[in-house]
Amino acid sequence: MAKKKNRQKEFKRKQKLMIKVIPEEEMSLTESLGYQPVFVERRKIQNFDELHTALMQYTDEHGEYPDVQAINSKLETGTFDWNQDHALFREAMYTPNKQKRNKLLKQVLKLNPDYFAAEYHLFLSTVQDIDLLTFKRVLEFETLVLEKWKINGYNNWNNFEARPILTALMFLIEYYMAERFYYKALEIVNLYLSKQPERFPPNFVFCMLSLYHITGQESKVERFYQEELNQGKRSDTVLIHAIISAFSRGKVEDASKLFAKLVEINDDAVDYFIDEDWPFKIPEIEELECYHPNSVESLQASLYPLSDYLQENIILTDFLTNEAEKFCSISRNTNPSDLAKILSTVTNWFSFMGEEKMKGIRMDIVRIFVENGIQTSADFKNWTEKEILALKGIGPVTVQKLKENGIRFKKDN
Repeated sequence: MAKKKNRQKEFKRKQKLMIKVIPEEEMSLTESLGYQPVFVERRKIQNFDELHTALMQYTDEHGEYPDVQAINSKLETGTFDWNQDHALFREAMYTPNKQKRNKLLKQVLKLNPDYFAAEYHLFLSTVQDIDLLTFKRVLEFETLVLEKWKINGYNNWNNFEARPILTALMFLIEYYMAERFYYKALEIVNLYLSKQPERFPPNFVFCMLSLYHITGQESKVERFYQEELNQGKRSDTVLIHAIISAFSRGKVEDASKLFAKLVEINDDAVDYFIDEDWPFKIPEIEELECYHPNSVESLQASLYPLSDYLQENIILTDFLTNEAEKFCSISRNTNPSDLAKILSTVTNWFSFMGEEKMKGIRMDIVRIFVENGIQTSADFKNWTEKEILALKGIGPVTVQKLKENGIRFKKDN
């Protein structure tokens, strides 16, 4: 029986690994044509995004946006006519030899002094030893990056021209985190957030949430998670941070309920966390550029910036393992229909809590409502105030708060 289960898991894993990764423009195009492409998340920033660069070059030269399929075809056949600076930078990014790569990057900057991506990669070649001299060099580079970003109009990741600068910002965040200069990293995170970006660079959210844990700002994690819920997003990568946040604040029952929600949307979560060595397996994601949502890899990618913190917080990691063991026990002793009912109740509970009209209502109160068939704020219109007050555990203060939030009850006959 165990062998059959392992074969099924391996087949499922292979299905995930076979998923095609497609460029953003191609994804938009296929969606507009009515196709639904299968897309995986990126966790690494590409050194040279050929399609984006080609599209921007064509637009600059012709003053109009090109046919994406035509450009893609030329790239696949090697017939696209690159500008010399792009051609040299492309060659540099595919050159493993450091000296030759740096020589090519210097040629790019000689042709185009404003080619920031070349300047950034030249700088990276100097960041080797972890010492005071390197740290000073990084600080100087930060000043340059922020000035370039300011000139660029503080554009976000949606703007292609800003991506080399934001790639450098991500390097700075990750460098400061690795060296445990957490508040330096937070300065950059807060600066980026202050510009109210429409889109974050790859890995930004995971670094941000990890920094909030490390610096004791768990309320910000919970707020971000709630904002995601309000926008209709259900991400396992953010949810795992919400679980850690709840547990870190001593809200163990809340953390358990959130873990149940994680199991519902990521069926790999139990198998991953039940292994006591799971914190030491997080670095397995290092070499992967992409991952499929709701998988072992998505959890690893999300927790990667927090890996050192997790290895030092044994009580927290033990809690997650215990929760996984608890679900294994439930699965063994509960028939599938009952298990689905348990998970459905948990989902209703937390979805209900996330509604604007339930703001300020305690979790235990919401649970009473759900258990009595009130699962959305709209359901209150079928109940009178007296009927609500008759529920065990519900008092006048709760009813008044609901009314202040805009809840309307059924009128007494």
